[in-house]
Amino acid sequence: MNLEYNVLPYDNFTPFLYGGVGAIGTNSDIENALPKIQYGLGLEYLPINTIGIKIFGEQNLLFSDKLDGLVNGKRDDYFWRIGIGLNFYIGKPYKRVKSVIFE
Repeated sequence: MNLEYNVLPYDNFTPFLYGGVGAIGTNSDIENALPKIQYGLGLEYLPINTIGIKIFGEQNLLFSDKLDGLVNGKRDDYFWRIGIGLNFYIGKPYKRVKSVIFE
């Protein structure tokens, strides 16, 4: 579960920041899921109001050293994730608000 902040919510090109909590495990061993926190940043471009193209990077920090099956050292496991994706916005698109300052 993440909380996301869009830096420029009314622009077609906007950076965003997010962070949250979760767990990682396998379907066959859900009882031993490992808790984690994650945070990241990315960019989203909206060519039209209902479709967004995004690229992002995030870091996942676990509260355990058992993810890779090897308990070694004094630090818990962590991993990075990068990706690209599409967002489809369903419903009536919001209207862009013109800035009074920059007209």
